Amino acid sequence: MSQLSKDKKSMRQELQLLISIVVLLIGAIALIGIMRAKAYYASGCDIWGHLFKSDIMFRNLKQGNPYPLYTNLWYNGIQPYRYWAPLPYYVLAGLQYITRGDVMESYYLFAGFSFFFGGLGWVFFGYSTKRIPFCTFLGCLWFFLPENFRVYYCEGNLPRMMTAILIPYLVWFIWKYVRCQRNLAMIGITIFMALISLCHVMISAMMGIAAFVFLSLYAIFNRQWKRPVQVIFGLLLAYLVVGIWLIPALSGGLVGMSTESTRMVMEALTYRLSVSLDPFNRLHGIIDTFYYGLAITVISLVGIICAPKKIKAGFITVILILLCTTPESVVFLSKLPLSQLFWMMRFSTIAYALFGCALIEWKEPKRYVKLILMLLLFLDCIPSFSIERYYIQTEGRTNDEIEIAKEITNQRVTLLDLSTYGSYPSYGICEGEDAVPYSYGWAWQGAATSANIVMLNTSLETENYRYLFDRCLELGNDTVLLRKLEVGKCGGTREEVIQAANEVGYYLYQDTNDMYIFHMDTPPCFGVKTEYTGLAIGMDASYVSLAYPKFQLGISNFLDEYTLEELKEYEVVYLAGFDYHDRLKAEQLVNDLASSGVRVIIDMSHIPVDAKSRRKIFLGILDQDVSFESYFPTLEYKGNSYVTDYFPEDNTVWNTSYMENVPVKLG
Repeated sequence: MSQLSKDKKSMRQELQLLISIVVLLIGAIALIGIMRAKAYYASGCDIWGHLFKSDIMFRNLKQGNPYPLYTNLWYNGIQPYRYWAPLPYYVLAGLQYITRGDVMESYYLFAGFSFFFGGLGWVFFGYSTKRIPFCTFLGCLWFFLPENFRVYYCEGNLPRMMTAILIPYLVWFIWKYVRCQRNLAMIGITIFMALISLCHVMISAMMGIAAFVFLSLYAIFNRQWKRPVQVIFGLLLAYLVVGIWLIPALSGGLVGMSTESTRMVMEALTYRLSVSLDPFNRLHGIIDTFYYGLAITVISLVGIICAPKKIKAGFITVILILLCTTPESVVFLSKLPLSQLFWMMRFSTIAYALFGCALIEWKEPKRYVKLILMLLLFLDCIPSFSIERYYIQTEGRTNDEIEIAKEITNQRVTLLDLSTYGSYPSYGICEGEDAVPYSYGWAWQGAATSANIVMLNTSLETENYRYLFDRCLELGNDTVLLRKLEVGKCGGTREEVIQAANEVGYYLYQDTNDMYIFHMDTPPCFGVKTEYTGLAIGMDASYVSLAYPKFQLGISNFLDEYTLEELKEYEVVYLAGFDYHDRLKAEQLVNDLASSGVRVIIDMSHIPVDAKSRRKIFLGILDQDVSFESYFPTLEYKGNSYVTDYFPEDNTVWNTSYMENVPVKLG
């Protein structure tokens, strides 16, 4: 080829690149214009919590504080960027600077920012592969792919939105390093993996897992191991780069979730193929249901069959991720190391990027076949072009009550709604010149008071109002907002709520259409001194305090970590789900405590298994598990016989305990 032909081809490609960038820019401006014109602001369940943290970042940057460590406005004080990576909030704070501090305008700008920079990665990919028109099509479609679009408008998850922008760049650099042998691409791999980590640590770990699967398949099909292995090391290097932030972020928060909690979350985030591949769900109003993408799945299956072996890895990974989003996969995934990372529906954006990479490399199909594939993808995204179908407005329903609360609150307010109002209260209460501290907040897992918050929610669900108001006062709240719809679900009444509030010292300040607003006349700043007559020890002991608020929950679940002097300060000690290091020492402690006059109550259905005998035994009492199905046998208690009704249909098995060697038998 002559030099003149090469120059013309190069100029043509650069012109295509320029046109593609202009197309993306026009699309971004159009998206911003549509959202502003129709007031599609702050859509999604989570978005207001993220906007609050973005505004904190903006205000602190204006004051010269580049990394705010603490705010007292949520959860009696919280580190806002410890468990939530800071990069998305820097980006939105920068956009807020452009809009002169207007939070809503910065949100509109972020939509255009996401469309433009998310699509630009695909345009660069097209420039490298000389497929700019096709990659421009992918870039324009990227924002509207089903899960990407749902995350933006239904979840309102700002960190996941940011990772969706960055993932195409990372996949592009991986492709350049492995396929094109470009050594400098390793720098891009490490940088973009680090940036994704600074947006969402879990997504970055998921990216690493998906990349490992993809590169393993690539190495098998292409018989090339060296560069795929080097890419894995480059991805791991990114964690060293961000280590100064990452190490404290991995101490507590979601990382501390139990195995059972992890499994429950995994199960909640799985869907049957009949749901995740049903395009009509998006047309019939079920907008927030997970949809993987029928077109992507069909094209991937065709690619596995028809594409050259060297590029099958991307298509196979797409199908593997899809299969792992089904309920059947949880049994296997929950047993793997790092199972807390396998929230499989969150792998979707990564799967889309690997799909795009494989599709770009698949150059063999004729032009009309490529047009058909493009048409399939476009048709699958058509519902996404109707933003009003996905727009979830969570602001406005509590504005009046929040304004009242701000006016009367001296120290702190809590709003009890079981999150039915979304994240808006976390923003509305804590935003503006009249902001007041809020005992709740959004994303409770990172709060030091998370256990208190969970128990407050539990007390509302079970309608233990005496406990609820007692602990609200303990958390320093002089104002309590209680959603009316939560009252009566377990038989509670308005009168019981008011009576419980009055017993603690609150009075009904105002009764609105949606809420009861309770207030307590206090000094502008006050502390709370507590004195408990009972102590509850063990994983299952907290529930006794719901019925009897005078019980304090022990700091440790290990009985023999307490001293006799500590326990003698209480009138009653309740043990349920406790543990011990030494059974004999724990038994001696209980005997000494009972001899001193303290009443000790032990729930024998929740005692630990003895390490030597492998039996549930404590104080000589042997406990054995027993189950009843459908109904109890005739029960004998203090000489009386009791015949019970059948168990509810949704809970036909009752697990309980049978005790032996009990000195005094009541039944």
